[in-house]
Amino acid sequence: MKNYLSLSLLFLSFCIYGQYGSVKINYSGDPDEITSDITIYKLGMDTPLITTTYYCDVDPVEEDSLLPGIYILKAVGRGPKQLIFSRKFEIKPSSITSIDIEFNATEEYIAIDTSNHSGIYTNKSDAEINLAFVDNRWLDPKGVFTNGFMIGYGGHGWNAYSKHIGILYGGGMAFHYNEINTDTSFIDGGSYKKIRESYAYLDAHLDFKLRFSGGNQQAWHEVSPKLLLELGAVYNFPLYFRYSGRYEGNKKNSAQGIHQFTDIRVFVNAGYYPFVFFYEYRLGDFVIGKYPELPRSTFGLRIFFDTE
Repeated sequence: MKNYLSLSLLFLSFCIYGQYGSVKINYSGDPDEITSDITIYKLGMDTPLITTTYYCDVDPVEEDSLLPGIYILKAVGRGPKQLIFSRKFEIKPSSITSIDIEFNATEEYIAIDTSNHSGIYTNKSDAEINLAFVDNRWLDPKGVFTNGFMIGYGGHGWNAYSKHIGILYGGGMAFHYNEINTDTSFIDGGSYKKIRESYAYLDAHLDFKLRFSGGNQQAWHEVSPKLLLELGAVYNFPLYFRYSGRYEGNKKNSAQGIHQFTDIRVFVNAGYYPFVFFYEYRLGDFVIGKYPELPRSTFGLRIFFDTE
């Protein structure tokens, strides 16, 4: 009799429990913020059955013992009290309804250019590769330097203050190499014949420039600035500067610490985006002692890349 009663109670409990279902709510989003208040309503009812504050770093919320039927889940922002999520879901007997919610909703208001109905974007960015090569014998066959090259890169923040005028600021790095004429010698090699003298120079630079363009700088990256003129200044901080001399018999000489921290240059870029030619001019002396001063002028090519 007792066993029959126990089995009856167990069967009755199973039947009652089997009429209920559960809901599991999985959250994802910014882990540093409280995003919203979560409420669950039975369809047709005004009083919420469940209310909880959503923290992104909590475990999923599970609620059981819910009667089968249609429910409504709502998420209301805790900053501005606005509805950011709402949906219906169904509870079925003896089952778990799993709901995945991602809260990363943000608002951005973009001004519209009424002339072409496109957005106005004033804060952008771009990057560049700088390439230069010069054979100084073209300009001065008897000069101190024969040839040289430069290769570098940089990145910029780009504030487009109007369609055709922008301000850019940023930085990068560059490597310079200049070869010295074999008819000169700045370190005594004795009786050994000089094979080569050169400078190697690695810089980290900061620059600022004004950009004037024929195209619309405030358009998104699909529209380029087209014809381009830039005026700017750059400061090159010397990370490494070295004089090297090579002589017959595998003899070598070198010198470091022969530079100043005065490599300030002005420059102009002109061309058709993304390719422009540039001219840089260093304003002051850079090398000290008996060593030859670096060429003040640098010509080359810059290649821009839109990084948006």
